[in-house]
Amino acid sequence: MDKRSRIFFIYFSVLILIVIGVSFVKYFILKDYYIKIKVACNPITENCFVSDLDDGTNYSTDNVSKNFNFYKIVRKKASSVSFCEHATDCFAVTCEKDEDCREVTCNLNIVPAGEHCSKIENNN
Repeated sequence: MDKRSRIFFIYFSVLILIVIGVSFVKYFILKDYYIKIKVACNPITENCFVSDLDDGTNYSTDNVSKNFNFYKIVRKKASSVSFCEHATDCFAVTCEKDEDCREVTCNLNIVPAGEHCSKIENNN
């Protein structure tokens, strides 16, 4: 390997290591990215996403709301969300005041395939 090739190889290798290091710090140390979390939604007061319960159980005829999953999406920084090991220990994920967070409720422009909105609103 001549001197030019060796310098180029060293320069390129150092550059790759710097990019890997910056990415590691951003995503694993600082957790500087957003996550989307499905959280419970009240279809009476909010415009919720609605999906059928697909757990193999029989549909309830006495309470129709038991047949569906009502949810909204919270888009939040990963660094501000604490995860728990057991579902019973978890707190409800919400957007606090002055937090970089957004609650996404259902509208006709963002309905996932096979689902629908609890209320029909066209929010443009």
